[in-house]
Amino acid sequence: MRALLIVLIIIALIIAVIVAGTWWLRTGRHQATPWVVEGYALTNSSATAMSLHDTNIKRFNTEGLKLGGVAWRINDGPWNERGSCLRPLETRRHVRVGVIETPGGRSRYLLAWVQCLD
Repeated sequence: MRALLIVLIIIALIIAVIVAGTWWLRTGRHQATPWVVEGYALTNSSATAMSLHDTNIKRFNTEGLKLGGVAWRINDGPWNERGSCLRPLETRRHVRVGVIETPGGRSRYLLAWVQCLD
């Protein structure tokens, strides 16, 4: 009888760990859906930041965004992790970008990816 009780406790613990692990995997990671914004980018002198202009979503007009570490590609080419398709002091480069809205902090929006269209 005591051995049966121990086996049942072990089975209950295994089930609890599986349920807790499944719950953590489903809710523990945040997945943000970016806004897909198309417009024209102007970069700073070191191409570490850009501003958007004439965008299809007006809330992002003149919004400043950091470029560091952002995946990028030219047209439908391969995605790149290093460098950028935007150059220093570039004016009016046609782009499509993924922008994620953050709940707080210093920058309200984060750049998820950049696609240079011309």
